[in-house]
Amino acid sequence: MTKRDSIITFIFSSVSLILLFAASASPIPTYVRLQERYAISTTTISLTAVCYFIGCIIALVVFARLSNHVGRKPVAIVTVLLGMAGLAVLMMVNNGITLLVARFLQGVSCGLASSTLSIFIIESGLHLSEKLVTTVSGSAVLLGLAIGGFLSGVLTQLFAGQSYLTYLILLIALVVVLIGLFFSVDTVEKRAGALKSLKVRVKLPASTIDMIVGAAGCFIATWAFGGYFQAFSAMVSKNFFHFNSPLLAAVILVAYMAPNVIGSNLSSRFTSLQGQRLGIIGFLLAIVLMLVAVMLRNLSLYLLTVIGASIMQGIAYTSAMNALLKQVLKSENSEMLSLIYIISYAGAGIPSLIAGQVSKFISFYWVTVGYVIFTAIVAMVVLYDLRKQQRDGLKEGL
Repeated sequence: MTKRDSIITFIFSSVSLILLFAASASPIPTYVRLQERYAISTTTISLTAVCYFIGCIIALVVFARLSNHVGRKPVAIVTVLLGMAGLAVLMMVNNGITLLVARFLQGVSCGLASSTLSIFIIESGLHLSEKLVTTVSGSAVLLGLAIGGFLSGVLTQLFAGQSYLTYLILLIALVVVLIGLFFSVDTVEKRAGALKSLKVRVKLPASTIDMIVGAAGCFIATWAFGGYFQAFSAMVSKNFFHFNSPLLAAVILVAYMAPNVIGSNLSSRFTSLQGQRLGIIGFLLAIVLMLVAVMLRNLSLYLLTVIGASIMQGIAYTSAMNALLKQVLKSENSEMLSLIYIISYAGAGIPSLIAGQVSKFISFYWVTVGYVIFTAIVAMVVLYDLRKQQRDGLKEGL
C-alpha cells in the first residue's frame, strides 16, 4: 500500500466511523416529538435503545471476524450501506414499529463499524503518527455521537416538524464517504473460512478470569447510563425541566458522551486498579448528585453532574479495558474487544428493556431512581472485586 492509498483509506474509514455514529444519535433528541406526533409509548421509546444494542451485539457476535476473510473494504462498504438504510427508514417513520426497525439497522451498522472500521483505521494509518491514529480510533465514536445529537437538536429546534433534514444531510454525507471507500485500498488479503467465521464464538481468555468481574462491572454501570441517555434524554428535558426542546435533549446527550474523551486521557495517570476504583466511585457520586439536581429542578447542576459522570465513565471504562487487554496476547485482542463490547451493549440494553416494562406502572422519576440504585449495586460489586484483586496481588508479591 502506497502512502497516498494509506492516507485516502485512513481518511474515509475515519469519517465513515464518525458519520455512522452521528447517524445513530440523530433521532434521539426528537423522541418526545415523535411520541406526541405518532402516539408512541414510553415503552416503545425505551425499546429503541434495546433494538439498537441488540443489533450491535448481533454484529459483534456473528460478523466481527468476517472482514478477516473477505477484506475490510467490502465489510466497510456494507456497513455504510446499512447506516444509509437506517437513515432512510427514519425518514419514513410514522409509528413505533418503523422507529424500532430503523434503530435495529443502525445498531447492526454501528456494531460492524466499531469492530471493522476501527481496525481499518488502525491498519491504514501505518504512514501516519501513532498518536493521531490512536486519537482518531479512540474518539471517533463519541465524536460522532456528539455531532449527530447536537446537529439533530439544532435543526429540529429551528425547523420544527422537519427532522428529516438531519437524516438527509447525514445520508448525503454517507453517500460521499461511500464513494471514497470505493477508492480505498484493503489492508488484508482475502482468505478462506468466511462462512466458518460466522459461527458464534465468545471466548474469555484464561489470563483475564481473575479481573473480569470488576472490569465488567465498570462496563455495565457506565453503559447502563449511556443507554438511559440514548433512550430518555428528550424525556429528561420535558419531564424534569419542562422544556419540550430537542436542542436541550441534544445538549444533555452530548454532555454525557463528549467529556468521556477527557476521562479516557486522564486514565493514563493511574494504574488500572486505581483508575477503575476512582472512576466507579466518582461515577456513582456524580449520578447521585444528578438525582439531587433533578429533585431541585436545577438544570445547571444537572448538566455539571452529567459532565462529571461522563469524565468518570472515561476513567473507569478505559482503565478496565486496558487492564483486560494487557493480559491477552496480541492475537486475542479482537476477541477480547468483541467480548468487552458485548458486555457493554448488554449492560446498556437489558436495563433499557426493564425500564421500558416498568415504566407502564411507575413514573419516569422512579425509573431514573432505579437506574441509580442499579448502578450503586454494581459499583459495590466492582469495589469488592478490586479489593480482592489488590489483596491477591499483594499475596503474590510476598
